[in-house]
Amino acid sequence: MENIATQLPSTLDDESLFFALRDQFKKDWPKKLTEKQLDIATTQYLKCLDRALSTKLGQLLPTIFRKIERIGNDVDEIKRSSIDFQRQFHRFEKLSLSQSEMLMQGLIGISNQIMIRNLEMSLPDDITLRPTIYLHRDEIIRDFQKDLDKTTCLSLVDGSGKGKTQLAVCLYEIHANPKKYWITLRNKDNTHKKHLQHQILRWLYKLTGESIYWQKYLSGEITFGEIVLILGKLLEGCGLLIIDDLPNPVDVGDLHDDLEILIKIFADYDVKLVTTSQWKLPPNLESRSSSIIIRPCPYFSLEEILDLLNLIRIPGELQNKNIAAWIRATTKGHPSLVTATVTWLEKQGEDFRIEIF
Repeated sequence: MENIATQLPSTLDDESLFFALRDQFKKDWPKKLTEKQLDIATTQYLKCLDRALSTKLGQLLPTIFRKIERIGNDVDEIKRSSIDFQRQFHRFEKLSLSQSEMLMQGLIGISNQIMIRNLEMSLPDDITLRPTIYLHRDEIIRDFQKDLDKTTCLSLVDGSGKGKTQLAVCLYEIHANPKKYWITLRNKDNTHKKHLQHQILRWLYKLTGESIYWQKYLSGEITFGEIVLILGKLLEGCGLLIIDDLPNPVDVGDLHDDLEILIKIFADYDVKLVTTSQWKLPPNLESRSSSIIIRPCPYFSLEEILDLLNLIRIPGELQNKNIAAWIRATTKGHPSLVTATVTWLEKQGEDFRIEIF
């Protein structure tokens, strides 16, 4: 049979097997069998082989079927395990997404609390205190109030020590509506713009108690202009903002972009804005806004200096027009110099005499 197997083609059929067996028998018994006997022997052998194979196959089939069934069961188990794994994976995926969302919400909540705390802890700017010797310049204040009745933006522009801030304090104090706010940009180095924006946000938070605007602004969802627009609508017809000591526009040009936004929106909603500065506003800002009135701060008059002398504790002979005229001539009526001179006189006490003077 081994010899026959080597001679058989790869595709075996009954005829090929018959002739292969006959040829092999002929080789094994070349002279013992006739051609007819070879045919009979080959046919009988094939029948015997078929019966043997059928018997053996019958014995093997149950085992084969059991193995096939076991393989089928294994395949089903693998499928069930795969389905269970997919379910577990989807459940874990949903759980992970849920946990991630909870974690993100927690982080956002903590972040919001920190932002709110920072906003609440950021103090408003202190209003400049009045000097010990102070003259309430009623006539000038009335003129400034008339200016604000005509428009929405009053800019006090004059040199150092001219009393701009004190005049702004007067306007702030006599403003009847509580919706007012004071911002100072003095000594802010390079943080003028940031300080102005944060103080505007703080004012909005003070008015609404809502931190959402602060959060949206920090995340970039809303602009500074949109913040000012919300503020303008809240303050319509009654608010007052003082911005004290605007820096030189040459040094902080972008700050005046924010100032222009404030001027325009406040003009639309009739909200009053007063600024003080040693430097003039940029020409392009003045030309684009018709709501700005620019005023200098007048020097002290002879009468005002005399009023100051009457406010302090000095000998009566020094409280006269001659002394007032001398002070005015010496100081040119400059408010800071006048105040310094009058303060010096007061420190001399009541024993100070004209002869010594």
